[in-house]
Amino acid sequence: MPRFGAVSPKQIIAQAESNDSSLTSINLSANALFKMKTYEYCKLLAEALENNTNVTEVILNDNELTDADCEWIKHLLETNKSVTSLSLNKNK
Repeated sequence: MPRFGAVSPKQIIAQAESNDSSLTSINLSANALFKMKTYEYCKLLAEALENNTNVTEVILNDNELTDADCEWIKHLLETNKSVTSLSLNKNK
């Protein structure tokens, strides 16, 4: 269970990896847990979405993402065929 009401990146990523049909949008904007391990979470997210067919929107605004993190975002876009909307506002 997320602490203090924050969305747990691990839970969302696990849900995406299982291709849960109820998950069509991932919004981890300004998520303190995500910000602490952006590279790790971007990698896990990209890998989880490789075969996901339900998620169409990914929102990662205000997470201090770097160029290195964006290599995993690139991987996500190269391997996933269902994501049609990606928001990366207010990152590095």
